[in-house]
Amino acid sequence: MITDTGIGISPDFLSHIFENFSGEKNSSLSGVYGAGLGLPVVKKLLELMGGTIHVESSPGKGTRVTVEIPHKIVEREELLRQTKYEEHISKHFIDGKRVLLAEDNDLNAEIPIVAITANALEEDKKMAYAAGMNGHVAKPIDVTVLMDTLFQFIE
Repeated sequence: MITDTGIGISPDFLSHIFENFSGEKNSSLSGVYGAGLGLPVVKKLLELMGGTIHVESSPGKGTRVTVEIPHKIVEREELLRQTKYEEHISKHFIDGKRVLLAEDNDLNAEIPIVAITANALEEDKKMAYAAGMNGHVAKPIDVTVLMDTLFQFIE
């Protein structure tokens, strides 16, 4: 919620504030008027995120803008895991490391190899290891599983 004690918005204009290129003609302290796209863009972005925006205003008293955006509540364990990865990635994960996404040359296959594949059955996983893979990540990719697998091989 954001509140100001500015010039406010007239009731007649309040119903038009989310229309493109709209702007109330009143006395602005700066004398600068916007293009009338800010609130329509904000409203569209909020709607895309499943959120809402509500504006209350009184001329001469100010405006209150309330924005609500739904969020998933993350369990502490998941938050710690994500934080661990973020810190490790930013400081050590990529620096000086090479990650090979695909290779069909035997000589280049001497780095650890992780299969990233839609073949997700237990039998497929066993076949990947039998073919010389060091790890297996099934598609669609779960980032946590991918990161756990990569951390096994990166020193």
